[in-house]
Amino acid sequence: MKREQLTDDEIGVIWATHFPMRLENPMSKAVCLAICLLVEEKASRNATGDEDLLVEVDRALISIGIPRNEFYQTELERPADD
Repeated sequence: MKREQLTDDEIGVIWATHFPMRLENPMSKAVCLAICLLVEEKASRNATGDEDLLVEVDRALISIGIPRNEFYQTELERPADD
């Protein structure tokens, strides 16, 4: 069975839908946190070092259409690891 993959544009639309609701809706928060992980994974596949990782995160955000400030705000809202 072939797996369907979301395009960057589709992920951007999902982000734009769920980001405004993330503080009131646990499902929206989970979606945004999952997209943050996806951005980090996409960036890490293309990065060659720590400094390059930040550049690649910015590229991924631009490609998907996620505003940088929204991404980092959501990262700050991520639950702390126990």
